[in-house]
Amino acid sequence: MRRETKQSATYGPPILLTRDEPRTATTKSRRTTMFHTKIQPGSDFRAMPTGELALRAYLSAHHEGLGQAAVLLAGRRGARLVNAIRDGLGQPGPLTTRLRRRLLDLRGLLFLEHSDDWEEFAPVAMLEPDNPIVPELCLLADGLDDALRSAGIFPTPDFRAA
Repeated sequence: MRRETKQSATYGPPILLTRDEPRTATTKSRRTTMFHTKIQPGSDFRAMPTGELALRAYLSAHHEGLGQAAVLLAGRRGARLVNAIRDGLGQPGPLTTRLRRRLLDLRGLLFLEHSDDWEEFAPVAMLEPDNPIVPELCLLADGLDDALRSAGIFPTPDFRAA
């Protein structure tokens, strides 16, 4: 069977037809497109929440900066943390409890919340406030915080209760 490509009547991708295939109305139901497949929702089909999609998009767009910031602030411990987060995001399905905990650890690292153990954060002591990397670290920390809040991983403070 020899295949030929035919341009679709609509502006979609080309349709692949075999040479021996008759061009009838049933051809339309059997055709395959180059990059698009029809989604068949089944029992394992689950929609991903918008907040989680936003978090994944933020982490994907800023993975290099977050990794360098973690290494700068915590050395090998920060590198292991970011690598574990990358591995967890590569797994299918929703965010696991372990991955959520690691994301909160990364947030705590960027916000210097665990700075009681200054031996672990020796590189931070060498950062001067006027260092040009400090505003970049603050922007990364704020962006991660916003993404975690939109995903519901880090609680949003209720100002009405105060």
